[in-house]
Amino acid sequence: MRLTRPTAEEPQQTMPAPRRKHLYETDPAKLSMIELNRIIPISEAAALSSISPDGWYRHHRDKLIQLTEKRVGVRLRDALFLSD
Repeated sequence: MRLTRPTAEEPQQTMPAPRRKHLYETDPAKLSMIELNRIIPISEAAALSSISPDGWYRHHRDKLIQLTEKRVGVRLRDALFLSD
């Protein structure tokens, strides 16, 4: 049996990517250290912690990480545990 490439007329079967439960929907105690140390954008951190991006700059500047000249991030653990 010889394998051939599918043509444009033949439908291609694709497997959907496995869906993982979103990190923020899980209990923070169940997250690994690697996941907690992940750096997320400040906009995402603002949504998680209910602190505005401006509030991060004003009150929690020590937790901000300058990624590039324009991009700023925060560790996921800081965004999750700051609101407690």
